[in-house]
Amino acid sequence: MNKINFLAGNEAKAIEFLENISPKDRVAILSHTDLDGIVSAKVVSMFVKPKLLLFLDYEDLRNGLSDKLRKNKVNKVIISDLSINYIYVLRKINKFAEILIIDHHEFKHDFNDAKTIFMNAKGYCAAYLCYYIISKIKDISEIDWIVACSSISDFQYFNNTEFMEKTMKKYGDRFEVKGDYIRKDGKFWDLQYNLSLAIVYFKSKNKLEKVYLSFGTKFGDVGNLIKHSKIVQDEIDRNIEKFWKQRENFNDIYLWYFKQKFPVSSILINIISVKEPSKTFILIRAEGKYLHINARRQDGKVDLPVLLKKATKGLKDADGGGHRKAAGASILLKDLDKFKETLKKLS
Repeated sequence: MNKINFLAGNEAKAIEFLENISPKDRVAILSHTDLDGIVSAKVVSMFVKPKLLLFLDYEDLRNGLSDKLRKNKVNKVIISDLSINYIYVLRKINKFAEILIIDHHEFKHDFNDAKTIFMNAKGYCAAYLCYYIISKIKDISEIDWIVACSSISDFQYFNNTEFMEKTMKKYGDRFEVKGDYIRKDGKFWDLQYNLSLAIVYFKSKNKLEKVYLSFGTKFGDVGNLIKHSKIVQDEIDRNIEKFWKQRENFNDIYLWYFKQKFPVSSILINIISVKEPSKTFILIRAEGKYLHINARRQDGKVDLPVLLKKATKGLKDADGGGHRKAAGASILLKDLDKFKETLKKLS
């Protein structure tokens, strides 16, 4: 693998952190709830067996996370595929645990200090960054196929083209780019897509650990996950039709507030946003007391984390982050109208 130039963190320190974990340590692995997050956790667990495994959405970082870790007597924490925007979250955890963060999102703070190692690089999915670091210590090439699937699902496959070409060829597929995207057919494309749908299904049942446990070491060894994908695909098809009929149009912004049976917003917005690359797509859904916002802009002409930061400025408990072309945020239910009005002014 080609050397990665990390924007933050020291590769040798990250490896030292991992190698110094002993059987006596109580390690927690915290990761995101999409394919990249679950594969990241799987990659890390090939070297570190966690005492606690948590798949988290961003609001979970604020809701009693440090108390849960402390209660489980955790003293080492590995965080993958989660953009940390609040220093106080890490400071709370640092009171009783050392932290290693492996991430690829835009970041406001370099968290590296005596008790935290923060590794960040752009243009790679988090699973590949974990794979790159763990591979320095242990041969885990038996799960290279699932890391390649994660790269495809996160649209992060140009900086690790050599890995993608080698891995896809190894399993009888080929890495081929058509326009700005990888070829949307073949063994790897179909597998990552169906896995993403299965994750949506099990997330709605609060059983994401089943996905994690279903990943085997042979290509396509994912237990019975695929059979659940058709149920979710039907839901996506219905919502695509509704979007084009019900969307609001603010100049170059398409906005849609909707209810979902399954958490399909990320997959849905990826599908519809490629139809008009020069438009900014924003999907909003309610969950508890928060509204969750997904944004995509395929031509990259709008910096979405910046746009969402401006649109949520001054709103209580607002949070967000992501990449230039793909970002997310959360706001309180009561602030929907304020968010829309600000967005109109920015469009």
